[in-house]
Amino acid sequence: MTFLAGYLMRGPTQAMLVTSVAAVLSLLLPPLSYLSGAAVALVTLRLGTWRGLMVAGGAAVAVTALALVAMQNALPGPAYFVVVWLPVLALAAHLRRTVSMERALGLAAVFGGAMVAAIHIGVSDPAAFWQRMFEDLLREAGQGPEKAAEMQEAFRLMTGAMAAAVTLSLLASLFIGRWWQALLYNPGGFQREFHALRFGRAFGVVTMVTAAIALFTDGSISAAAGDLLLVYLVLHLLHGLAVAHSLVRNAGASVAWLAAIYVFMVTPLLPATVVTLAAAGFADEWFDFRSFFGKHKDEEV
Repeated sequence: MTFLAGYLMRGPTQAMLVTSVAAVLSLLLPPLSYLSGAAVALVTLRLGTWRGLMVAGGAAVAVTALALVAMQNALPGPAYFVVVWLPVLALAAHLRRTVSMERALGLAAVFGGAMVAAIHIGVSDPAAFWQRMFEDLLREAGQGPEKAAEMQEAFRLMTGAMAAAVTLSLLASLFIGRWWQALLYNPGGFQREFHALRFGRAFGVVTMVTAAIALFTDGSISAAAGDLLLVYLVLHLLHGLAVAHSLVRNAGASVAWLAAIYVFMVTPLLPATVVTLAAAGFADEWFDFRSFFGKHKDEEV
């Protein structure tokens, strides 16, 4: 990873190459989209917004040209520019200006919330919209309407789940870009920054108020609040992970504890693990567990 980060920082041509190639390959291996966004994030964090915009724009032109030749479709380039690179660039520019990971994550939540609002404003019944869309896809796949009936709960959660997934993907690119920056220019800096991640009680209050609205109202207001909670869940999850990493390091515990957490997140225990970590992050906003385990150290975990 250090080599890749160093290569894309050699100049704008190399950065555009890494960004566009990762974007194209992500059509076959979707997680590579994180690396594409991370390249834009690193350039923006290190060299500023205009250099990041230049790299994103150049990569968009390259992807568009390749898509036209290979698929006779110009959409992938502009779509990547608008959906991935511009939001990541905005997050990186905000982080560069404020030097606050918490504020950058807050901006990502605003993006997720805007997506929820746009869907609820543009569609009278989001659950019915997703049901109609997936019924068509299931019909084309040879599945009967009974399959769609089994997915009623999934349709109700689809808007919030998509907004949360987009928020998490943007933050994944930002984190990788920040990690690359630390590897090249500030060894250990990303670890210290992530371990210190902590939202204040204000965000806990916002979460509780949103949960109350979701529980005690009905109709579109309740549905929108429930979707927002899924976006907030992403921030609480990352907060919980930061708490876990910091406590393991400060307690001198084995990294096997952290390994177990990530293993659980790729097993059927994923929902329970996510909820547990998010609950830990939410509780830390009120009790600051890390303050009971001494100051941060510099050892890598």
